[in-house]
Amino acid sequence: MAILVVMCLLLPTFAFADEWVCPNCGTANSGKFCSECAAPSPSPEPTPAAPICPNCFTDLTGELAYRKSGTISYCPDCGYKVNFNISDFATPEPTSNPDYTYKILSDGTASITKYTGTNTEVVIPSELEGYKVTEIGLKAFYDCTFLTGVVIPNSIISIDNSAFAYCTSLTNVTIPDSVTNIGSSVFYGCTALTSVILPKSATKIALKAFYGCTSLINIAIPDGVLSIGDYAFYGCKSLVSMTIPASVKTIGDWPYYYSQVFNGCLNLTLTVTAGSYAEEFATKNKIKYTYAK
Repeated sequence: MAILVVMCLLLPTFAFADEWVCPNCGTANSGKFCSECAAPSPSPEPTPAAPICPNCFTDLTGELAYRKSGTISYCPDCGYKVNFNISDFATPEPTSNPDYTYKILSDGTASITKYTGTNTEVVIPSELEGYKVTEIGLKAFYDCTFLTGVVIPNSIISIDNSAFAYCTSLTNVTIPDSVTNIGSSVFYGCTALTSVILPKSATKIALKAFYGCTSLINIAIPDGVLSIGDYAFYGCKSLVSMTIPASVKTIGDWPYYYSQVFNGCLNLTLTVTAGSYAEEFATKNKIKYTYAK
């Protein structure tokens, strides 16, 4: 009898695909509770709804979609350690058409994830395979050095970070008033860009938005913009004129005496409203300015 007991103890416990092994007593079960010790079935870790950085609350869904596979170990915005794997999130696989890959957003609309065509002049479609296109995603046109012009449809409401970064042949862009969100570094390094028409709906010019746009000559900041991010026009050496409305209350992240927003813009003259924050900023940074009529 003793020999039989020992043999039973040494026999491995197997569980079928739909069964689970109790972590307390090792019994294989198929129900919600262990048949021997009544311990509950261990619940799987819930899948987060979205990869949100717990430190700065940045939604990293776009970053994961761009990478297609692998993990994000650190938040690209604040450096906080995270551990997000693309396989943990129910992001639809991009569906392809000849010139674009895209994904379906939670509201049933489409986000362009990558331009795969070779046209120099691009008219972004307002619809792809029956889905309304509402977003130009993270780095969607990144490094499309052949692109000289782009038309953005009125269906677009968001342009994600670095969407057109390093499009070094892009010369002009008109962003429609339907766009309410423009990400950081959106035209970073677009060295041929000479003019941009920003939407009236814009409320901020993001960090490094036009960084290194060395051919940009003039730009008007729309009424309603509240802030201009740091390094927004850094290195725009051809920039000669810019209108900044009285609505702007913040320019850069640093104090006046250390602002990097217009670093390298040696020939710039600002058009400002008398008594505005922009006038005070220009005065303290010794930037030439004139008053709006």
